[in-house]
Amino acid sequence: MKNLFLLALLFCASLSLAQENFEVNSKIDKATVFLNGAQVTRSATLTLAAGNHNLVFPYLPQELQANSVQFKSDKQLAIISISTRNNFLSEENLPERLVKLQDRLEELSRELQLISAGEESLTAEQNMILANQKIGGEQAVLNVQQLSQVASFFSRRIKEIKLELIELAGKKKKLSEERNRVQRQLQEERQAFNKLTSQVWVNVEVPRTTNFRFDLTYQVSSVSWYSTYDARVNELDQPVELTHKAVINQQSGEDWNDVDLTLATGNPTQGAQVPYMNPWYVNFNNSEYYLDIRGSRGSVDTRNANVAFEADAVQIAEPGATYPQFNVSQNLTQQEYTVNRRQNIASSTSPATVVLRELQLPAKYEYHAKPRLDKDAFLIAKVYNWEQFDLLPGEVSLFNNNTYVGKAALNTANPDDTLQLSLGRDQNVVVERTRIYSKQEKSLFGTKKTDNYTWKIEVRNTKKSSINLVLRDQIPVSQNEDIEVKVNELSGGKLEPKSGIIKWRLSLPPSEKKTQVISYQITYPKNQSIYFQ
Repeated sequence: MKNLFLLALLFCASLSLAQENFEVNSKIDKATVFLNGAQVTRSATLTLAAGNHNLVFPYLPQELQANSVQFKSDKQLAIISISTRNNFLSEENLPERLVKLQDRLEELSRELQLISAGEESLTAEQNMILANQKIGGEQAVLNVQQLSQVASFFSRRIKEIKLELIELAGKKKKLSEERNRVQRQLQEERQAFNKLTSQVWVNVEVPRTTNFRFDLTYQVSSVSWYSTYDARVNELDQPVELTHKAVINQQSGEDWNDVDLTLATGNPTQGAQVPYMNPWYVNFNNSEYYLDIRGSRGSVDTRNANVAFEADAVQIAEPGATYPQFNVSQNLTQQEYTVNRRQNIASSTSPATVVLRELQLPAKYEYHAKPRLDKDAFLIAKVYNWEQFDLLPGEVSLFNNNTYVGKAALNTANPDDTLQLSLGRDQNVVVERTRIYSKQEKSLFGTKKTDNYTWKIEVRNTKKSSINLVLRDQIPVSQNEDIEVKVNELSGGKLEPKSGIIKWRLSLPPSEKKTQVISYQITYPKNQSIYFQ
């Protein structure tokens, strides 16, 4: 039995001697960024002799997911095993930018030491001069000319010392501020570098000596991306210029230099298992909530029922678009945006922005005004059939004639085929709402009294071109059967009874003014008072 054990040890030792470890100098060639996480592919070439070898990929991210590692070769070989291990860093492996920061920090420290030495020397000289005000000792007698020369020398030198100290203090302040900035940046870079504490070992059996190309693929966290957009409008007869950008947060610890970049809409962290469905019960509930069809609790809110803009049936030209920056593909479960040009994405706390494409979206422009709430008119761009461009949810920065006017949200989950962008206020469309008639009537013998209201809304187009304007106002809606609201005049406006909203569609040529009048009366018990909310 003992002999068998010794033979086994000798056999293992012989295998260990036969194996050769190769540290693979690989380069990141491709990165696929998901909504949360990323898949990184490293490539390398190496000549291997026939036999058993350990291929070691060092200095990989600490957060590398071991179960995601894949290894491929362009030549035939046998993969015996793949494992991940801890890596131990040394100063020899510091990235170039980290070395530069350390060198600059040392240089700044030396310069500050020299300044401190200069300050000490000047201060000592100043103290010596001030401490030796008695000239030539007690027995010395100086004439007026000699005394004047010595006093002039002391005064001039003290002044020079003070000016030199002030100059050194200014240099010291600037250098200290720069050193603090370098220290903070160095700390951030160090934290990112310290994430590189993993390595992958691949044991392979090579049938014959040849040159191999290897691809090592793995997934990391601390990487994500999302879409943002810039929407620009210069003229009302021109399309909306939409710039689609990807904002990438990359803090994996390793830089991606000159890589093929793909942005995917999948999220591997959500898991792939179909969830188990438990019974869904219903019972009495006395709270003031409703149960929606998804089983979520919510409250009914109709305050903004008039906010949505209706889509009009209009004939527009087919939208035009260019895709110079990336290609779109659809695999089994996600969309993938492959950027055409290779990218550099550093591991940093600051996100990187990649411009994906420029779109030309034909739009219908119109103004919206609600003078009871706001005296200004707002320009709205209505883009139709926008879903054909495979847009993703994101924030939209709005620009009107290259002037930033605010932000909006692009919600691709909205089933409406009209994308509406508010481009801000336009002072050249003047809207004024004034109360021109108010009268209260009381019956001498009855139990009712009536309040009469009349409002005048004037709209003026001071622009040099014609505009379309959607004008909205309101009459109050009664919530009590003893309060009656009667409409007398709407000037052709369309009333929505449940909300009390009145809408006009107006077309105004340049310099034209139009006037709309609203008149209504409210009747209620004369021993009561009313309020509006």
